[in-house]
Amino acid sequence: MALDPGAVSGAGVTVADVGEDALVRAVVARLAVASTTTGPARVLVGPGDDAAVLDLDGPLVTSTDTLVQDVDFRLDWSSGYEVGRKAAVQVLADVEAMGAVPVGLVLALVVPGSTPVSWCLDLADGLAAEAGAAGAAVLGGDVADGGALVLTGTSSGVLVGPGGPVGRGGARPGDVVVLGPAGAPLGSSAAGLAVLLAGAGAGAGAAGAGAAGRVAAVHRSPVVDHTAGPRARDAGARAMIDVSDGLVRDATRVARASGVVLALDLASPALRPSADLHEVAGLLGADAQEWVLTSGEEHAMLAVLPPGRALPDGFTPVGQVGPPEDDGWTGVVVDGVRRTDAGGWVHYPS
Repeated sequence: MALDPGAVSGAGVTVADVGEDALVRAVVARLAVASTTTGPARVLVGPGDDAAVLDLDGPLVTSTDTLVQDVDFRLDWSSGYEVGRKAAVQVLADVEAMGAVPVGLVLALVVPGSTPVSWCLDLADGLAAEAGAAGAAVLGGDVADGGALVLTGTSSGVLVGPGGPVGRGGARPGDVVVLGPAGAPLGSSAAGLAVLLAGAGAGAGAAGAGAAGRVAAVHRSPVVDHTAGPRARDAGARAMIDVSDGLVRDATRVARASGVVLALDLASPALRPSADLHEVAGLLGADAQEWVLTSGEEHAMLAVLPPGRALPDGFTPVGQVGPPEDDGWTGVVVDGVRRTDAGGWVHYPS
């Protein structure tokens, strides 16, 4: 079916109708790099060629992440725009957690032929919007046919200024554990998922207005502070991680990589459930505090700073670093109690 390229996004037009080349042209038109400069980089070749070319001002940091339909998002919950923003947030947060300034991303898209072209264009708009908010550019990607939507993004960032990347293994006893800012209180994404699951099969009415609607919106499309990771690096962070799979689970990764205990304090304002969480937990019979400890897709930065160091803007103390316990155990304790069940998200629960 031959279509005018300008009409590819018309009502009812699918990917199979227009074919790969027309789809790519339409998507690339949404991703045009407005400037040849993006933060500490210059885009020499942008989307539409065989590869992108960047001229960087410092060491390259790169990461990749995948979202799978009906595992990481559902089409009856999320628009293409929301999925595009979520995909960009997740992959950019990983380079930011190393302290890098994001400069670009590429996306490989597996898409069934029956998918409306308009959904793909909305996806491109979401990617471009979130990348732009981070000061990065969408540099290109790939598209392939498949039985379900799968998005794999690869991000690039640059370490600016002196010092190396901030990994997970630098925490030392006596350090301070701090949590960076996010667009919503910790726990909101887990609460939003619970709201959406409760509404499945019933028109998802619970995801309307009020507290339930607000937390559901966070789960579908988080709002993040893309400068938090680089700010923490500039402040001297010795270890850092993007909280994407749950606070306890990700804090445990830092503790084990560093050979220490991270002791979290629920008295910290950053770890107290919000009014929205309390309201939704009451409606669903859930534990609002557990959502705080196991939610992750708000993408706050968990960092460890030397004692006495000034906190980066927006960061709040949430605990202390201690030595391994007497039996050699390393991990997370919450208000003095070992957390042996990390909770949060894991693809292959054991």
